[in-house]
Amino acid sequence: MLTKGSKRAGAINLGLMALPFAPGLVKGLGESVAGGFGAGEEERRQDTMMQMQGLADQYVVMRQRRAAEIQRLNGINQQLLQTYAPELYQQLLAGRSLPPEAVVIGGRPRHDLIQDVAAQMSAGQFQAGGNRGLMP
Repeated sequence: MLTKGSKRAGAINLGLMALPFAPGLVKGLGESVAGGFGAGEEERRQDTMMQMQGLADQYVVMRQRRAAEIQRLNGINQQLLQTYAPELYQQLLAGRSLPPEAVVIGGRPRHDLIQDVAAQMSAGQFQAGGNRGLMP
């Protein structure tokens, strides 16, 4: 049976025997670690960066398409509002309530109000007669 002291002595002796080989062993281990992980890690990093750039490009294209689609729907909703609710359209252009069949003379048309209502219609926030907007 080995005692604590003899175990420690055996470990020290083993360490002393391996000491002459330590510099080459450590150097070789360091090169294999650096060569093995460094080159592959850089390639993986570049692949990841390329994938991230591709995703970012796809996101930009998606946002542009979405903005174009929303703008198209807003235009359609403005036309629908003018066609199916001309009095409301005129009130929005005037920026105030008007009596039925009123004609607006002069003043600056409030296209911003028309655009806001059309955007709300596109988002489904405008409810007319229980329907979810006039969006096609």
